[in-house]
Amino acid sequence: HLFRAQTTFRRKDGRDIWVDVSGAAMSQDGQESLWCILDISDQQRSARENQRLARALRLLGDCNMAMVRAGEEQSLLSDICRLVVETGGYVMAWIAFAEHNAEKSVRQVASYGHETGYLDNIRVSWDENQEIGRGPVGTGIRTGVTQINQDYRTNPAMAPWLEAATKHGYQSS
Repeated sequence: HLFRAQTTFRRKDGRDIWVDVSGAAMSQDGQESLWCILDISDQQRSARENQRLARALRLLGDCNMAMVRAGEEQSLLSDICRLVVETGGYVMAWIAFAEHNAEKSVRQVASYGHETGYLDNIRVSWDENQEIGRGPVGTGIRTGVTQINQDYRTNPAMAPWLEAATKHGYQSS
């Protein structure tokens, strides 16, 4: 009898690794067997990264096609949000414009996905002197650099939105 599977394995040091386990019975009664366990963690990481990059390329291509077909700005913005969710695999996407008013407010113009009122109940600014202006949106607007929030719970800049994000099941942005 031959056996082969890929699964996770917890090492003595507590780390989880991916392993390829294969085995074979060496005797008729199955009492003697030969097993081989290979650490395939690097291959699994590479495969996940390749999948992520392929998804990003599909999303970029789909967004380019949406731009070619766009008739008006609002439909393009809505289509981009939809594609980020459907092709990109994100839970929710939204687009906002920086307002050049005294509050330096941020105005949502399109969204798609699992939102359920989250955007209706948050305030965002791009004014670095306000707490609501020091998150990824405000920082991105001010600097022109993409901002990534890996975890609402551990990022102090996300404090103004932590409760609402947690309530809606969001972990990163």
